[in-house]
Amino acid sequence: MEKFNQKTFIPPHSKETEMMVLGCMLTSDNNLCLAAEALEGSDFYFTEHKIIFQSLKAAYNNDEYTDVRLVAEDLSKQDKLQAAGSIFYLNTLAQYAGSSTNIEKYVDAIKKKALLRHIIDAAQEAKETALDDPHDPTLCLHTLQDKLKQLEIQGRAKKSINIRFLSQFEKKFVLAEPPKEPMLLEYNPIDGISKGFLPKGIVAMLIGTGDVDKTTLLAQLAISVASGTPFLHIYRTTAACGEHGKGNVFIGLGDNQYDDIHRIIFKTSKNVRQHAQGNLTKEISNRIAVLSFCGEQAAFIENGKPSKYFHEFKKSLIETAPAAGWSLIILDPLSRFLGIDAETRNASIAQFIAMMEELTLDLPGNPTVLFAHHIEKATLTESEDQSQAPTIGLSYLTDGARWQTNFFKTDRGQPEITVLKMTKSNCTAIIEDICTGQDIHGYEDIIASNYTKTVF
Repeated sequence: MEKFNQKTFIPPHSKETEMMVLGCMLTSDNNLCLAAEALEGSDFYFTEHKIIFQSLKAAYNNDEYTDVRLVAEDLSKQDKLQAAGSIFYLNTLAQYAGSSTNIEKYVDAIKKKALLRHIIDAAQEAKETALDDPHDPTLCLHTLQDKLKQLEIQGRAKKSINIRFLSQFEKKFVLAEPPKEPMLLEYNPIDGISKGFLPKGIVAMLIGTGDVDKTTLLAQLAISVASGTPFLHIYRTTAACGEHGKGNVFIGLGDNQYDDIHRIIFKTSKNVRQHAQGNLTKEISNRIAVLSFCGEQAAFIENGKPSKYFHEFKKSLIETAPAAGWSLIILDPLSRFLGIDAETRNASIAQFIAMMEELTLDLPGNPTVLFAHHIEKATLTESEDQSQAPTIGLSYLTDGARWQTNFFKTDRGQPEITVLKMTKSNCTAIIEDICTGQDIHGYEDIIASNYTKTVF
């Protein structure tokens, strides 16, 4: 430690590579676009290069033509031309431009050097905090872990498209058995062979009519995943949830304040309270995180782009993620997050699906993201088989989600009975419908199915 403290070192960097990239940006519109999209000013080590890059990126963002003279004029207006090395240095950079075919390699090299510097900074900050002998050292550890997670995400956020032939992969796609699709939940049909129900790491959708309590159903699902107990006494959690089949769940509710969420959680944890052994109820409280979006301007999309709120939401999920990561993210209802009139714009819906896929990839644990959508019962019954059609024309939602299940009241003279009907699954076979009903406390339970019921 003492040897490291006394050592003077120069952070990783490559001046020639930075000069190459800036030269390419000054002399080619295509290279300007590629580098401006892939890099940030902080990726450059030298101050003069940061200043020049910011001017070039501003021109790109404003859709303006740029060259050595225009950059010099812009920097002169900002009184930064001398700090950037004067127009003579800009001319040197323009002559320093490397082959445009290598711009991706230059950009990637700059990103790697910047990542190394960020790792060093995070480690140095953690070292200084630890040397202060904090009362709770785990806070220091968690801070370092969070920063490293962020760096990992940033490191892969703007990679160039990497197309490879099958022979270039370590895995043998043609000869070797592929890994099994990880499942959060599986079930036993009457033949006794376990089969998948809800896959891990996908975007999933629950469609519910107004006369069913889809929020309660989702809360029961969260309790099952967090406690490792069967969902509806049928669907068992798996090791993909986490150790001992127990996972960490986030529930975001747009129509419910915290007192209402309290009532929902209390109602849906009935079986756990009645049969739990040891500290299971405490463990559930440590595994389920909730957030009320009620009263919030929580649209994830603004003007066709991810909103600032979405970025803050994603950042918060990363920062609060348990060590094992998230297993399941629940968002209810969809309309709260799509934004004004987004349900009528296919482009916004496609953007929303892509953002949900981003969460499955970037959040610790690679969770399943399950969102709930409300539709009118009349729309549901327009389709004879109640399949994928009931999404009120939102075909982009159905196309984008890899798993869809509908939840509705039966029209067979038994108004107290609801039906859970899987209509789409890209990863498992479509299962048979099951019938459920609520007890006097509002707890949803199975009434009839062809599956083996698991006793709590």
